[in-house]
Amino acid sequence: MTTDDALIQMFYDIDVDKSGAVDCDELREYLIKKEFGECFITRFLRTFDSNRDGMITFEEYQTGIHKISHLRKKYFNYYHILKKLDKDKNGYITTHEIYDVLYESGNKNYFSSKDLQAFIRKYDQDGDGKLNYHEFLDYLLEQPTSEGCPRTLNISK
Repeated sequence: MTTDDALIQMFYDIDVDKSGAVDCDELREYLIKKEFGECFITRFLRTFDSNRDGMITFEEYQTGIHKISHLRKKYFNYYHILKKLDKDKNGYITTHEIYDVLYESGNKNYFSSKDLQAFIRKYDQDGDGKLNYHEFLDYLLEQPTSEGCPRTLNISK
């Protein structure tokens, strides 16, 4: 099965009531089960629901798939950022791992241990004290940035 075939199948999996359209509740339930956060769900809905009626028809979904094909590279790059931060390769980022990366890059004095803990708490949706890929992706998607500019640890919200 190709990636596009898998994405098409996903529409049918999300459309639980088989109405031919996905509503907000079906989408949210499906994506939360897959451990995606609210930021991702909102962006997904914005990308696919072109007429903003709160429903994603199959036609809107197909159009959205074509829109996001170029975004695959972007998310793949985000995944590699996570892999670099994830020193012990367990799929999570901890305050210690972030501190180690800051230390290695000569930026250890920019953020205190308290700052890093506050950052983790802010984006840690399941309360386990660390960030998984989806939580980290929510952080990256929330941050405004110019092309090519690195993101910063925004914990002031």
